[in-house]
Formats: sequence, C-alpha cells, structure tokens
Amino acid sequence: MKQTHTEVLITGAGPTGLMLANMLHTYGINFRIIDKKQGPSRYSKALGIHPRAMEIMELAGLSAPFLKHGFLAKHAQLYSNNEPLFRINFSLLNRDTDYSFLNIIPQRETELILENHLPPKKVERGKRLTNLIQEHNGVKALIQGQTEEEEVSARFVVGCDGAHSSTRKLLHMPFEGKSEGVSVMLGDVKLKQSLFREYLNLISNKNGLLFVAPFKGEYTRIIVIDLTKQGRHFPNNVDMDTFRASISHVYGEPLEIEDPYWLSGLTTSHRHAASYRDGNVLLAGDAAHVHNPVGGQGMNIGFQDAVNIAWKLAYVIKNNFNPTLLDSYQQERKPIAAEIIKKTSRMINVISMNQPWAIQTRNNMMKLILQRPLLQKKVMKNLSQLTHDYTGTAYSKHILKLTGKPAGVRVPPLRMVTATWENINVYELLRSGKCLFLVYGNEHFFQEKQPVLQRAMETFNKKCGNILRPVFLLNNESREKLDESENVFIDLYNEVKEKLNLQLYDVVVIRPDAHTLVHTSIRNVEAVKTALKYYFR
Repeated sequence: MKQTHTEVLITGAGPTGLMLANMLHTYGINFRIIDKKQGPSRYSKALGIHPRAMEIMELAGLSAPFLKHGFLAKHAQLYSNNEPLFRINFSLLNRDTDYSFLNIIPQRETELILENHLPPKKVERGKRLTNLIQEHNGVKALIQGQTEEEEVSARFVVGCDGAHSSTRKLLHMPFEGKSEGVSVMLGDVKLKQSLFREYLNLISNKNGLLFVAPFKGEYTRIIVIDLTKQGRHFPNNVDMDTFRASISHVYGEPLEIEDPYWLSGLTTSHRHAASYRDGNVLLAGDAAHVHNPVGGQGMNIGFQDAVNIAWKLAYVIKNNFNPTLLDSYQQERKPIAAEIIKKTSRMINVISMNQPWAIQTRNNMMKLILQRPLLQKKVMKNLSQLTHDYTGTAYSKHILKLTGKPAGVRVPPLRMVTATWENINVYELLRSGKCLFLVYGNEHFFQEKQPVLQRAMETFNKKCGNILRPVFLLNNESREKLDESENVFIDLYNEVKEKLNLQLYDVVVIRPDAHTLVHTSIRNVEAVKTALKYYFR
C-alpha cells in the first residue's frame, strides 16, 4: 500500500474545502485536498455570495473573478398576491461594506474560480476517505482511489465533505437535528419574462412562495414552495411539468420557462455536529452544520469557517503553537452556526404559513418593519453576515474587562496609503498570515516611539515565531517629513479611524481572518501582553 505524508488533509472539494485550500496555500502550508466526485459540481446549488463572504474573497485575493462572473443584485422586490409589497435596497449597506449587493453566481462557477486559484491539478478527484486512526501527533487516513488504496499520514484532517460527511461518520460524531417538513422545488431554467431579470423577486400568497433570482448568463434560479404539494403529496421526482404547474399555482399564471439546466426537490431540515474538533480531526461547513436554504446562509458560513481555521492551523504547524489554539475555532464558530439554525428555522415557519389571517399579519409586520430604512438595514446586515463576530466568547469578555473594548470585532476592508503615497488595503497586509499590530498616532508620536515599538515587536516575534507585523498608522494631518518605511502608513481617507473607532495612540491587533484580537491604548501595555498570552497560550 502506498504511504504518503502531508500537514493537512482536506476531505471534500466543495466551496468550504476549496476556500480552506486557498488560504492554506496562501500561508505556505503543505496540504492535500481530495473529493470522491470526478469534477466540480455540475449544479448551481448554493447561489448567493453575501457581502461578508465577498470581503473574505478580497482577503483571499479572489474578489475580482467573483465580481466579473456574478450578477450583482442591488435590489430585492417583495410581492403579496402579485402586488408589490416593498423593495429591499442593498445599497443601504454601502457605509458598512464595499460590497453592498448580493452576488448571484452558481456554485459550479464558485468552485471553478476557487479551484483555478490553486496550483494545477491540486484537487485529487475520484478519491474518498475510508478510515481514520487518531494518533498523538496526527492522523492516519486511509484513502480509496480508483485503482488503489493509500495511507496518508497527516498532522490534521479537516472534513469539508458535506452533510453526509464520511469524516464525521468515521469519528462517530453525533449530528443532531430534525426535519422541518417543508418541501421545496428548485431549478435553473431559461425564463422569458424580462420583469424578473433585473433584480431578486420574492412572491408570497396563500398558495405558497416563489423566489426568482437571475444569473449573469441566460439562466434564472426559481424556487417554489407549493403548499398543496407537501408531505406525501410532494413528487418523488421534479420534472418540468410538475415544476411549471407549481409555479403557475403560486404565481397565479404560467411563466414561460424552458431548457432546464437542472431540477431538484428537497425537504428542509437542520442538524449540528456535537463538536467541531476531535483530536487532530476538525469539521467545517456542511459537515459541521446544515440548515434550510432560506436566506442563502450555508455556503457563506462555510467560507467563514474556512478562514477562521486556516490561520490557526498555520500557526500550530509553522510556529509550533499549542494545538489548544484550535479549540477557539469551535468556541467562535459554533455559536454562530447555532444562531443561524434558529433563525432559518423561524424564517421557514414564517414564509410557509398558509392561513389567510396569518399571511396578512405577516405581510403587515414585514411592511411595517422593512419599509423603515434603519430597520431594513439592520435586517440586511444580519442576513449579509456583516454582524457575525466573536464578541460573545469568553476570551472577548475577558479582554472587555481589561480594555473596555471587546475582542473579535469584524474588520472590513480599509483603505490607507503607504509612505510613498500608494493606495493599499489592510486586507492586502493580512494575506501574509501575520497579525497586524496597528498603532495609531501622529507624526510627532512616531518620531519618538517608532524605534521602541519596532524593537518590542521584534523581541515578541523572536519568542513567538514571527506572527506580528507592525503597522504604524499616521492620522491625516500635515507632515513635515515621513519615514519611507514599509511599516509606515497614512490614514489619508480617515477610513481606519472611523471604522475601527480609533483614538490617538490606540493599538489594535488584527487577526489574519480580519477580526480584532485586542483594541486598547498603547499605554495599556499589560492588556496587550495579556491578550497575546491568553489567546496564544
């Protein structure tokens, strides 16, 4: 039997696994990624990339192809009984993110973009995981290929192999949850009505619900919940006749659809793994949590799982950090997944109401709430995952007591300029995999303190493996002479000050996944030391 070694074995080359592979490749970590399928997903499945996920794509240096190939939906129109109810305007988020839209792109395109960003033929197709043996310093994984078996010795295995995860099953990890009992038909078809080709459309009435989302190309995603075809009345196979009939029943008249790329049906459910880590094996994406498709949360939360775990694996492997750092992955990500499961379960119950009085009450409440820009923005920020952070963890609460500011706050893309007056984004600096030790001050402060701060960080890096990069950020004031150092930047547009709520002489340590590790005054040296020791102990 062939025997090989790798640092990280990723099982599953869907969106989560491919994102993890891209981040590990960026950090210079040796990995392998396998998938039992012979190629990327043929079907569109997951469709919408939310603003926070687009920020993650920028963090990975991948935003350009996603912008090029996606349909950027800036509005969503809601109807009740085919009468316009109200419009959701994604541009309300433009002060919170550079990506104030929903990017509609088929999962197949997403997977192709992510795979093409890796070295050629990096994804090993037609291979599946058949056994796991946990050892003290790693895992022995048995892989079945098309013609032979292989034993892979890996430091870590990350299961990104979906809701029916072989990795999770080999761990005998409980995957608890239940069916929500709502059956859904969906398909990608060519739609002739131009009315639905400009933005997202959601139509609700006593017969069910219809969701129409255009792609950038010829096809349109249609999702229909036909309340007369639930339970035992739901078809075993969704064909065009059945699909057309349910669309007509909910919409009230036929839609001109043709050339289906794919049709499918599902019954909604939610499940959650008891633990995201068992020794040297971790679970991410649908292998760790599944929920119904309302709000398009699944693929997006998987992306965030991947970026959270990638840099921590890199620190354990490259810098010999204690593997207990990996425990923070579950502490940070599991509560978010649990909350999404609760919210999507409530949402599916609300949208599948069939009593006229309940529908009317629901529509009145939605109209009352979502026609108000501030409330609409709050709902959209939540659905867009811009509110996802790690401020509720025990670590964050500990730091809050020391500094008055929580840790784990999301850091959006932030523009500043170099000492040679070139534009640069904070995310570009994060791609190195180092934490940014950002100090904010004026020119006079840095003339006095920069050498001392530089030496302090060099001392820390010698002890802890070169994980901090100094970022000396000058406020936007007049400057007589500027040291043209690669670590000196200017907050020319005041973006960093405003969006991170900085005061003069503040220090913010930013993690590689664009969340804060600590935010305090540079004078509070003990809090900074405590934060670094506590998180990386």
